[in-house]
Amino acid sequence: MPQQSRSRRQFSLPARLAFISCFPALLLSCLTVARGDVTASELAAVKATEARRIKTIQKVYGSVVAVFGKTRGGGGSGVIYDPEGYALTNYHVVRSTGNEGLAGLADGKLYPYRLVGIDPGGDVAIIKLQQVKDSKTGNLKPFPYSALGDDETVRVGDFVMAMGNPFVLAEDFAPTVTLGVVSGVKRYQEGQGGTNMLEYGDCIQIDSSINPGNSGGPLFNMHGQVIGINGRGSFEERGRVNVGVGYAIGINQIKKFIPDMMATKVAMHATIKATFGTRANIVVCDQIDLDGVAYKAGLRLGDRLISFDGRPMRTANQFKNYLTTLPAHWPAELVWTRDGKEHRAWLRVAAAPYPKQPQRGRPQPKPKPGDEDKPADGKQVAPPKNQPGVIRDAKLNRASAEKVLREYRAFLGGEDALAKVKGFVEQTDVVTPDGEVVAKLHVLVTMDGRYVETVTPSDGPAQRNIFDGTTLVEVVDGKITKRVTGDEAIKSPGAGIVRLISNTLYGKEGWAWPKQLVLEGADKSLGMPAYRLRIEDEHGTAMRLWLSVDDPEAGPRPNGIGLVTRMLKIQSLSDGKSPAVAYLRFEQKGPLLDPVRKRIVIGDAEEPGVSFIDRKVEVLDEIPAGAFDLPS
Repeated sequence: MPQQSRSRRQFSLPARLAFISCFPALLLSCLTVARGDVTASELAAVKATEARRIKTIQKVYGSVVAVFGKTRGGGGSGVIYDPEGYALTNYHVVRSTGNEGLAGLADGKLYPYRLVGIDPGGDVAIIKLQQVKDSKTGNLKPFPYSALGDDETVRVGDFVMAMGNPFVLAEDFAPTVTLGVVSGVKRYQEGQGGTNMLEYGDCIQIDSSINPGNSGGPLFNMHGQVIGINGRGSFEERGRVNVGVGYAIGINQIKKFIPDMMATKVAMHATIKATFGTRANIVVCDQIDLDGVAYKAGLRLGDRLISFDGRPMRTANQFKNYLTTLPAHWPAELVWTRDGKEHRAWLRVAAAPYPKQPQRGRPQPKPKPGDEDKPADGKQVAPPKNQPGVIRDAKLNRASAEKVLREYRAFLGGEDALAKVKGFVEQTDVVTPDGEVVAKLHVLVTMDGRYVETVTPSDGPAQRNIFDGTTLVEVVDGKITKRVTGDEAIKSPGAGIVRLISNTLYGKEGWAWPKQLVLEGADKSLGMPAYRLRIEDEHGTAMRLWLSVDDPEAGPRPNGIGLVTRMLKIQSLSDGKSPAVAYLRFEQKGPLLDPVRKRIVIGDAEEPGVSFIDRKVEVLDEIPAGAFDLPS
């Protein structure tokens, strides 16, 4: 008789006796419940909890995706996070399907999808389902979608729900729901398929069933928010059977990589070209590349690591775990000590390389035996086909950039609200970091980029700048010091930037999109993940924008918008040396949200300069007559 595997051993006799001995107590408990010792209020509470859970499942059910290749081969899962059909799944799910495939929803229909971007290092991908038109209105129908949550709030013991299409069970694509608990947080799982690939850092361990076909499906909290993407399970040695240990990629990590994937890149992960070891509860640098970013920042062998990117580091594994969650070129502060003296430096992390594509005709090594901790579909995952870190599709990239700007316009109030507003009048204090008011501003600016600005310094003559759309006049202490017209006026730094901002962010949608509009990828601003865009108009005026990937604390989620995208920072690129302006706070002013507190910030550290604090804001539905009369 063949030997049973360790994972399928029968209970020993003592174990059986122990189980039998506890059975009477279990039976007594059941009889007690049956007798009605549960109070009416307790039973009502149980039923209310069950009703809330069912309601949550119903709310998110339609957003869960069954992912297939073009011929319905394979089978994985995903989740729509945006009503335009953008969905998250695993890289190892789409790796074999190419740039196109089919996606099944709970409505029983299949929708073609197109691959947008991939993150092989974190095992994530973004696909976009093709929308269909409403037969009555002719408008594109929005997809059901689920909001992205915050995995920093996840605690061991929290109830969670894993959804997907395990074993391709549902012919009608209705997802399977499994309820479980969080078994662990900030877990680390080594990569699969080659160097720096499918590496799960700061991931969530769950006991909800993760089986073949669940890969790429959502992990929901009990509020119906996506807190992770399921991707890996620990399986029995001789079968693809879940044993209650599954892993989900945390949604906060994914948010950091969404900009790179939306930019149609093969996203890359971080390295600082240095490694650390833990010695007597101290994290010490034990290897360092002399050409790497850490060495150039000042780190040396034997230095003690204190914190990285604002996180205290108590073990070497903690550092490695967190580093895997960061995209390449992410700005971070490195803090270390040497001989008792603390050192600090800001750096941009380097890109960790992926393995090269295997050469044709060359035999590949056989996979190692054992199924432990593999992707839930058990696939052998190959390296990405496209060059990492490079925009793959310029047309799709521009569409993504326009989408980001539309989401910001929706955050401001939406197209109808923008159409009602003709301009603003703002009275602003210019305040130093220590609280001193050094100037006062009075600005009238229109949605088409005209403006009148009066600057009154606390220790100098007043200056007035007027741009009427074609002519720029500068008046200092009552005297005209500058007058330019035509292209010279439009290309001047002040008028050019105001015009570009007004047309792109506040003007009529579409007609005012700049000539060049590029989603450069992922970055960080004001401590949160950001899209970084570069825009340039036909006159050569250029600027860079940083917008949040998802910032629900900034305000209510706009209707029909999956992510809350607000402006974080802008920078003029006219001279290559201009500091950036951070947008710190928005307030409702008439039909629009208006940035009422801004601040000059310098460098990756965003060191604070002067602040611009609006004391009074008036929303204009008509521009006052004579507002742009030019002095002669």
